[in-house]
Amino acid sequence: MARPCERSAMGHIDEVINALPWSCENKLRLRADVERILEVAPALASGAKMIGGTGGTEAEFYLSGVLRIHYQGGVYHVPVGMSFGSLYPGVPPRCFVAPSGAMGLVQLHPGVDADGRISVPHLTGWSENSRITDLIAGMATVFSDNLPVYMRRPHGPALGDARKRVWRVGGASQQHVYVMAGLLVPV
Repeated sequence: MARPCERSAMGHIDEVINALPWSCENKLRLRADVERILEVAPALASGAKMIGGTGGTEAEFYLSGVLRIHYQGGVYHVPVGMSFGSLYPGVPPRCFVAPSGAMGLVQLHPGVDADGRISVPHLTGWSENSRITDLIAGMATVFSDNLPVYMRRPHGPALGDARKRVWRVGGASQQHVYVMAGLLVPV
C-alpha cells in the first residue's frame, strides 16, 4: 500500500498527465511507467510538470529529481531530468544530467555528453516494448562506474574530478566525508 506522501506525489503527477494533449493510450503507458520509475527512484517525482504546448511547441511531460547512486562505498545523488514527448513509448524519453550551479559536468563521460544529455545503451536501443525500469537501472550502472558530476569550488575554477577529495570534519571523531554533486555524504 502506498504511503500518504507517495499518493500525494502520484496525485500531482496524474493532474499533469491528464493535462497533456496526448492520446489516451500514450497517457496510460506514461502513467504506468512513471509509477514504475517511482518504485525504483522515488526522488525523481520532485519535478513533475508539463513543458511546452504553446506557440506551436509540443507539450511534454517532464520528470526531475535525483538518482541515488552508490559509488566507491558512498551514496551520491545525481540530479537528472527526463522529458517524455507525445510519441512515447515509440520514442524514448530525453534524459539528461541537470547539475546545480555548484556542480559541473565531468568532461568526456562515457554516458553523458558535454550538454548533459544521457546516452546509455537502454536509450540507444529503445523500442516501444522497452522497460523504463531497465533504463533507470542502466543509468545507475553507468553513473556508479563513473559519476557524471563534480563539486565546484565556491570561488574560482572547478576542482576537476572531485570524487577522490576527502575532507575531515568533526572534532575527535575525525569523520570522513566525501564532497560530490553538491552534497556532503558521510562514508
